[in-house]
Amino acid sequence: SWVIQGPERVALVGGNGVGKTTLLLRLVAEPDAAPPRDDLRAEARACLATHAAAGLHHTPRELLAMCTRDAAHALGRDDVGALVPGRRADVVAIRPRPEALPGDPHAAALDAGSRVEHVWVDGEPLLRDGIPVRVDAAEIETRAGGRRLAVC
Repeated sequence: SWVIQGPERVALVGGNGVGKTTLLLRLVAEPDAAPPRDDLRAEARACLATHAAAGLHHTPRELLAMCTRDAAHALGRDDVGALVPGRRADVVAIRPRPEALPGDPHAAALDAGSRVEHVWVDGEPLLRDGIPVRVDAAEIETRAGGRRLAVC
């Protein structure tokens, strides 16, 4: 067993979907909870809940900094982590849910009801108006539906 006190910090580093958030949830907050896989916003919300259960309270702005700038720093990467000239960036444009009050864009980015509208990776658009641009979404849905029928 170990205890983190004072200014000490610990980072769990690993690829998306390897279980970092699930581990924290099981250790600290909710033994049976597991966030949806491959959903960074869901993992960020789970992280917020885990920290709150441990008595650490963060604003949505602080949480997004932890997921971007601080994560890049923990990995020793100075070429990513912030939207500044000279750094590589993936950009996500999010539309807040219609009933959301105007205000904190950081909270809107974490809100499960907000909709991802556009995604650019290294300057290349991957999602435009909620529609993937590099794949045929209708074909994928048709093929997946056919496979689902074959399995069920």
